[in-house]
Amino acid sequence: MNPWGNVRIAAIANLGGTLYAVHYVCPGIGKLALTDELTAFTNQTARFRDTRRAFIFAGESYTDILTELEQTDKTNTKLILYGDAYRSLQLPVHLLSCNDTGAVQLQIMAVPDYRKKLTQAALKNQYQPPPKDVPVWDALFQGLPFVMAADMDLRRIDAAIRAAHGQGIKQIAVAALRGQAETVLFPCYRDPGLARVFVLTDEAISEVTGRPPLPYLPPRTQFITPKGDVIDAPPFQTHGKTGRSH
Repeated sequence: MNPWGNVRIAAIANLGGTLYAVHYVCPGIGKLALTDELTAFTNQTARFRDTRRAFIFAGESYTDILTELEQTDKTNTKLILYGDAYRSLQLPVHLLSCNDTGAVQLQIMAVPDYRKKLTQAALKNQYQPPPKDVPVWDALFQGLPFVMAADMDLRRIDAAIRAAHGQGIKQIAVAALRGQAETVLFPCYRDPGLARVFVLTDEAISEVTGRPPLPYLPPRTQFITPKGDVIDAPPFQTHGKTGRSH
């Protein structure tokens, strides 16, 4: 029995009260049956009622992921490229680079209500709440709509820009991790004049996550239980004499 139906979901992550279907995306990864992916994701997480759901597209780098997402091919109605899936999904899609920057991104996303908390930590006394009728803005900053982009939901940034343009505002403000800004947000949003891009400080990140913005490296020591005990795993028993088959 294969309850996943051979879909491409690599993992299910529960971060900050949201369930994420994690996919590995790289140039030339091929096509997927999006309907099957959504069905499997829904069925296998059905026990988690009233829980938000989203996708994570992970890859070696943000650049690798975006290279694949730029592709389009709608010649097949069932199997589609990741680029076409990215543009058609109704659920949020977050990009994730498998490096130190991506590790800190996951630390942030694991905090419930991370957008509001990180926005307030970054803007401090310059924070102004966003209009209630524009949920894709996280705040107003120096008269500009502000978007917290550390979770790399680029479609949300695009929606925030469209909402700003609809109100006659030519530019928004965006904040993200340095690695995200340098590889994606500067060329895609700052350079074309769509957004002012700010890099989050270590202090703002740590205020929300409660830890330094660095990948977690477990100590190379024995595992200690909450009671202070050491788990003892006895050696496996060997059977019979050396060379004898069993």
